[in-house]
Amino acid sequence: MRSLALAIIIVICAYPATAGQWQTMALRDHDGRIFAADSELKPRKHGFGPYSMKNLFDQHLDTCWAEGETDDGRGRTLILDLPEGVENIAIANGYQKSPKLFEANNRVAVLGVEVLVAINRPGELSETRTIYHARAMPKVRVINLADRSGFQKIRIINDPAALKRFRHRTLAEFRKKTPGAEGLDVRTLVRLTIKKTFTGRGYNDTCISEIRFPLPKIRIRLSPGEDAILLDRAGGATETLIRDPNSVFQIIAVDPGDHFLIAIRMAATASPRSETEYQLYDLDQRRLVPAARLGAEVGEMYDFDLRNGRLWLSYLNKRSQEIEELDLDRIPAKDLPPKKTREKP
Repeated sequence: MRSLALAIIIVICAYPATAGQWQTMALRDHDGRIFAADSELKPRKHGFGPYSMKNLFDQHLDTCWAEGETDDGRGRTLILDLPEGVENIAIANGYQKSPKLFEANNRVAVLGVEVLVAINRPGELSETRTIYHARAMPKVRVINLADRSGFQKIRIINDPAALKRFRHRTLAEFRKKTPGAEGLDVRTLVRLTIKKTFTGRGYNDTCISEIRFPLPKIRIRLSPGEDAILLDRAGGATETLIRDPNSVFQIIAVDPGDHFLIAIRMAATASPRSETEYQLYDLDQRRLVPAARLGAEVGEMYDFDLRNGRLWLSYLNKRSQEIEELDLDRIPAKDLPPKKTREKP
């Protein structure tokens, strides 16, 4: 897996954070997600390489981010934005495409966790990146990860009130030093630093397969007219997951971790040709999972089952008319059938 000629270090956020001091960061922006890694295996000059950090957000355990160092990547960092209201992240450690690849590659044993507030001025960007000015909160935490597959939950925000105060102070200081700045994009960032690794049996590449953002405590409900599915947060804010005045919805099931939701969608005006459509929504990404990602045989969807750290969807196979299960951590990342790949890139 190691390719020294292609293991180029991207020096955009390689230096350690110093609490309170301003840092300038050039971050990637893809599909609404802001992120950066200071090391990547087989990077590309343009676009994303096969082991880029983009893989951490594709809802797909068959891909991964891998550092591109000659050693095990200790000291390398990942920066990602934390959605508003989210206080935890879930990490799929190692390369979880298969048990063989999980054991063959390094896994993260200890992570350093820092929280930053970052600000972008409109138009401040390079050809491929968005420029942010950031300050780190004072405390750096150290987290131990287990050497196992599946997801591990990490607490990122211990004191939401302290973060809110720090955001206000940071924004006020930024406005003071850049008078007249309007339309600012203010983000909460998390910097993860590899402190220690579990050694792989075949390769010296440290990998992470996925990072997800569990929703805070929410109440999922229908709108009064049943034409929308709403998410009520503990703090009082309400988000609209889906709204369509020409449809009515029915909520069938929500998985135990509030990651996925099964809903039925029907036409608001009944007719002999009206069909009932079963839909699966990704609550972390706040969007519909396209039917093509689930497979042509998936029909009615019934419930979820969490077993051994993996989430299974119970559904009716339209061809066999049998009730079967689908591993939601293995659904394809794109709306196309997965291509056959070699066991080891």
